[in-house]
Order: sequence, then structure tokens, then C-alpha cells
Amino acid sequence: MRKIKFYSRIEPVAKFFWIAILIILFSVISKLIVTFGRGPLLPIVPPLVIIGLSLVLIVSFLVTSYMTIDKEKKIVSYKAGPFDGEIKIDKIRKIKLNTRMYVGLKIGLSFKKGMIIYYHKYDSIYFTPKYSDDFCKQLKLINPEIEIVP
Repeated sequence: MRKIKFYSRIEPVAKFFWIAILIILFSVISKLIVTFGRGPLLPIVPPLVIIGLSLVLIVSFLVTSYMTIDKEKKIVSYKAGPFDGEIKIDKIRKIKLNTRMYVGLKIGLSFKKGMIIYYHKYDSIYFTPKYSDDFCKQLKLINPEIEIVP
């Protein structure tokens, strides 16, 4: 296998939360359209655009939050909504498991603890894979120098 894709974990509580947010946003859009739909559209266009973009952003995060390990190129690529990038596996220094990260780039929809991948000298990214053991094992096969911190 050349590429292995690891999707972000999302447990039932998080699913309920994200679905509730989507329902609230849809109901606000519906209320705006019903309330102001017969009058001039100019006052409701900015809120509709903001809420619509929020909906698109949330759905894109729900659909595309994953990391892919490319064994041939020796890179990990990530995608979360409109954000994407690549990390060279030989530049990964350490992976800290069962933790949270409050600042920085996060590829995860879960409310539970995930992993922080440290690469280059000061860079890090947070990820909540469904199968963190398999993810770490695949990275260690390519770069055995990666330190795994439980």
C-alpha cells in the first residue's frame, strides 16, 4: 500500500454537538428568511452570508478531517476543511499521546484527548485519529527515531 488514510475520531457526544450546531444554524437561516423574506433583502444578506459560510465550514470539517501517510514520498499530509498541508516524516521528532492542545492547528473533531505531533524545531499539530496505535506504528516503520510519549 502506498497511501494510508486515517480519519479523525468523532464520538457520539461530539456528533450530537456538531449536529445540534448545524440544526441551530439552519433554523436561524429559516427564521431570517421567513421573517424578512417579503421585505427588502439587503438587511438579511450579511447574516445569511455569515451563517451560510459557517455551515459550509463546519460541514467541510466534518467531511474532510484526516491525515494520509504516503510511504513512498515519506510524508504525512493533513486535511481539515479548507486547511491542508504536508509534513516530512523524517522531520517528526516526537508524538505525545493522550493529551490536548489549546493553541495551534487541530485536525480533530473529538472532545476526548488526542495526540500532538512535534516536527521541525518548534512546529506541532494536534490530531485525533480513530486508530492512534496504527497511525504511530506506520510512522515508526518509516522513521524509527520518532519518540512516542504515552
